[in-house]
Amino acid sequence: MTLLKELDLENKIETLFVPYEGTACIILEAYDKVIDYVFENQSTYKIRITDQVFMILSYNDFGVYAKVNHDATVLYRTYTNIYQNSTIYGDALIVGNDSQSVSQEIIDSILNIFYR
Repeated sequence: MTLLKELDLENKIETLFVPYEGTACIILEAYDKVIDYVFENQSTYKIRITDQVFMILSYNDFGVYAKVNHDATVLYRTYTNIYQNSTIYGDALIVGNDSQSVSQEIIDSILNIFYR
């Protein structure tokens, strides 16, 4: 493997993309590129799911009923035990602490919620 390819792989992180329409999938890419791909230059914010896992959402989708994200809402409620005022809207991106990869254990746990 060339040095350039090795450096490129080092910058990539594993994230879990949970769209409000469609199926969750893993994205392996640099943090900034994933944010640009999922949110297309929209303003975003993070909410904590666990000490090591965050969900990134777009301010543009907040409260837009047509964009209720049922899977991300189930995920948020399952991990936080917060049910009141906890509906997630729009596409959601799951990342690790400090914008790092989500561990394989967490990814497997999350996907197990959706695909039992």
